[in-house]
Amino acid sequence: MRENFEYRGYEVSRNGANYVGRSLDDGDDFVLVSRDVERITQAIDQLWDGLENGIPPDWLRGSTIDLDEPSVAEHIGVAAQPRPLNRSGHQRCIQILLALAMFSIAVPLAIFMHFELSECEPEIVFTLAVSAVAMIDMMPALLLSVFSALAFNFSIVPPETTFTAPTRGEIVYFLINIIVSIAIPLLLGWIGGARRARVRTPNT
Repeated sequence: MRENFEYRGYEVSRNGANYVGRSLDDGDDFVLVSRDVERITQAIDQLWDGLENGIPPDWLRGSTIDLDEPSVAEHIGVAAQPRPLNRSGHQRCIQILLALAMFSIAVPLAIFMHFELSECEPEIVFTLAVSAVAMIDMMPALLLSVFSALAFNFSIVPPETTFTAPTRGEIVYFLINIIVSIAIPLLLGWIGGARRARVRTPNT
């Protein structure tokens, strides 16, 4: 999930395991790269200090600078650390397992509501499960939406235990879950970005 904010004329954005700082000046292709956002902001501070004093920082070499390189990091004020292993694949597996766990809980609960609580609407259980997973990430929530639609058709829609052509109501229910899967992560990302921008952007 990308995380963006502006800091002293630079846009700082999350790109995978790294943060990237780019000048908002269209004619400036200068790029700062680091896994540590604090190192990015400190480097920007040094650039502005150097501009005011007429003395560029010692690490200012080339148009793209890796601030995590030891020879550069020692000038930034944040100690260089070994780059962490890319754990995005491991995290994705955990997210998918979480979606499957929510699915395994939602299905029997929806079936129970269908047969024992006829006045209730069992599809709300699947939507709640999708909403909970969407707060983690979009992809597992979309996956859960598909599984939920299949489970609802197979176990709730008559004749039970048989797949049938989806009704208009099922299609609407599926689209609602898809919208929830997309809207919740986007909304949470926007709120987080707005908070970071408010903290990071100087008042002057």
